[in-house]
Amino acid sequence: MAEVKEMSVATKAALDVLSGADRPLSLSEISEMAGIEVKPGNISALIKKGAIVSEEREDVCPTCGHKHAYKVFSIKR
Repeated sequence: MAEVKEMSVATKAALDVLSGADRPLSLSEISEMAGIEVKPGNISALIKKGAIVSEEREDVCPTCGHKHAYKVFSIKR
């Protein structure tokens, strides 16, 4: 029988923040709202469990036109 691992404090915090969010959030936004550092591994664990989904976003600098790609996360509904 497989051992069931408990979620880390940061993983639980990320899930709590995303549960109350009204829009997809970036990793830095999740960390800021949780009040602790949420790392990519915490998010990966939730994606593997099927609890959250990710999508790519892209911002363009209005001054120079440089594109900045990043991921945002939300609860799987």
